[in-house]
Amino acid sequence: MIGFSDEGPRRKMAHYLEGDFFFAHIDGVPRVAAVPRIPLPAPFNAAVVLGSIKQHVKTDMASMQLIDSALLALIDRGLTQAIAAAQGGNTPSLLHEIKSLRKLLKQEHADVDKDDDGDDDDKERKPKSRIDKLAARVLDFDLKYVEKRVKGDKD
Repeated sequence: MIGFSDEGPRRKMAHYLEGDFFFAHIDGVPRVAAVPRIPLPAPFNAAVVLGSIKQHVKTDMASMQLIDSALLALIDRGLTQAIAAAQGGNTPSLLHEIKSLRKLLKQEHADVDKDDDGDDDDKERKPKSRIDKLAARVLDFDLKYVEKRVKGDKD
């Protein structure tokens, strides 16, 4: 069970896990909330986290048709190389692979690493990207997190 020991803020939330979604009842109204799909082992293990990211991209993003098959193959190959580097203790190669993957995402969406709330897709017509913008942002966030942990940043 995931939840707050005291039923949450102002004691008005009851949480339960059902399927892949986390439901929060706020004042009797159920709301769907996003939950992390990538488990973080303690102590941190970059190879395990990258393996989970790879699985998430291959199963979830591909099945929801959020990513083009050609780009999926490139990302899969990059993640495989990053996992091998992490397992071999080759930190420079691992960081290079992560940087290459993030660069690939940035080629698809130039603002993938920006924290903005606006959606400027309506402003001008752009060619269709090979990956959904939100999926690219999620993947970039995950890769940036691994990169920071490997470098030793705890922020």
